[in-house]
Amino acid sequence: MRILLTMISFSLLLTSCEVFNSSNNNGDVELTEAIEKWNSNNSKNYTFENSRTCECMPPYNYTVEVINGEIKDVHFEMQEHINYERKEMILITTRTIDELFDLLEKYEETADHFEVEFHEELGYLTEINIDPSREIADEEIILEISNYSLLNS
Repeated sequence: MRILLTMISFSLLLTSCEVFNSSNNNGDVELTEAIEKWNSNNSKNYTFENSRTCECMPPYNYTVEVINGEIKDVHFEMQEHINYERKEMILITTRTIDELFDLLEKYEETADHFEVEFHEELGYLTEINIDPSREIADEEIILEISNYSLLNS
C-alpha cells in the first residue's frame, strides 16, 4: 500500500504543471514573422489581458497597461485566491509584449518544451508555454494573452 501511494504521489508531482505534451518545436520562421508584424505596428501604448497559469498556483488574470513601451500598471479582476498585497511582485514579473518576444528568443533553441501562438494580423503573442528544463519544477512559463487594444498616443 505504501509503494502504491508513493507511486501515485510521484505521478501527480510529475504531471501537476504540465499542460501540453513535452516537445521542442522550432518555430523560427513563425517567430521571425510574428516579430516583424509586431514591430511594423510600432505599438508603444496598449493594453492586453494576461492570464497566468501553472507555477503550482491557481490561474490569475489581469490587464496590463503599457505606455511608451513600459508597463505603467496592472489591473486585476477580483479573484479570491489572489493576494492583492503582492501586486508589486506580480508587476515585477509581468512583461511587455516586446519583453515577451525577448524571452522567446532566449528559450527558443534551449527549452525542453517550447510552444507559442501569435495573433495572425498583428503578430503579438497569444499563447506561451515554455518549460526551460524538465529537471526543474515550477519554472514553467504559461501565459495566455487576449484583448489587445491600442491606446491613443
